[in-house]
Amino acid sequence: MKNIMFDVILDRDGTLNVDTGYVFRVSDFSFTPGCVQALQALRDADARLSIVTGQSGIARGKYTEADMHAFNAYLVEQLHASGIKVAAIAFCSHHPKVSDCDCRKPKTGMLQQIEQKLGGIDWKSAWGIGDKPADSEMIIAMGGRAVLLRPGPHNAPTGKVYWREDDSELAGLLLDKRNFVASNIREAVEIILEHQN
Repeated sequence: MKNIMFDVILDRDGTLNVDTGYVFRVSDFSFTPGCVQALQALRDADARLSIVTGQSGIARGKYTEADMHAFNAYLVEQLHASGIKVAAIAFCSHHPKVSDCDCRKPKTGMLQQIEQKLGGIDWKSAWGIGDKPADSEMIIAMGGRAVLLRPGPHNAPTGKVYWREDDSELAGLLLDKRNFVASNIREAVEIILEHQN
């Protein structure tokens, strides 16, 4: 068995699967372009892959926790069919306006859950990939590095844009040398492999 060289923490909706807005039906599942090949490249580089996903749709009553687990199981199954293993999954089901939980991004509770499941993680060598600033902020808070995905067909098919590069409130994050920006998951993985050596 290969040694694990580093961990990559993946957002789900808009990063692994196309985000159509509170996606939970297996029938609505589709990988983001290039996702499988990108994850295979990480696998071949001895990365350990985990998923952390905010699922406030549960608290909002849009779908059930069982629906989410079924979707996650299908996603993992599809990845497994391509030789990609998901080591662990953590989720936050809380409503952002009701619960002051410690697991909603950019708080680090989900990363701590992943570490509890897998054992100690070397966060300085770890990376995160996500499509919202909170994804980057979360992994950076643990000492890791991040790749933030620009808005595109993978995460904004309905026209909703989660962030803009000219947003003054994001200036600190976008200037942080531990945060990189990519147009899609393929570019994100290229950045990780280039800087991991």
